[in-house]
Amino acid sequence: VQMNREFFLVDGYAGLLDEYRFYFDLHEAEVTAGLRSAFDEAYLPVLRRQGVGMVYLSIGGEHTAQVMYGSTDQHFFWDAHRNLDLFLCEEENGTGSFILCRRAADLDRAIREHKIAVLAALSGGKALEGKSNFQALANLRSLYRAGLRAVQLTGNGRNRLADGCGQHRTMG
Repeated sequence: VQMNREFFLVDGYAGLLDEYRFYFDLHEAEVTAGLRSAFDEAYLPVLRRQGVGMVYLSIGGEHTAQVMYGSTDQHFFWDAHRNLDLFLCEEENGTGSFILCRRAADLDRAIREHKIAVLAALSGGKALEGKSNFQALANLRSLYRAGLRAVQLTGNGRNRLADGCGQHRTMG
């Protein structure tokens, strides 16, 4: 990765803003037609004011409310997929403010074009579990194809990959 500036500020962990999803849902027809940008309204002003050039963005995973209130395993997957879809819709319709980074060249391009580099991540592996009786990597492959590039093994709860904070050690 070639740096074109003296320094490059990375927000090392950010959760998806509720405002972004709300704005997208409220104006979905206009956003998907390329007439508005939910990212520009919800994220860009804050990131620019802070001087952030790249954001490691949690698009889902194991959020406290989901773990506490017993969301189904499939809910975690579909929530993450829906959140990635927001970025894909804006990207497909010509957003001028961010690049969803899938490879190092995308980060280089974001720096060169003074756009926000977005690295999509999961905060916990629960979204990857799939059916309890079926061990497959289909969820991971699907999210990867949509732009996911990082996975934190666990967040607040226990999943098949690891124990979360405050969990007793899994026996077995």
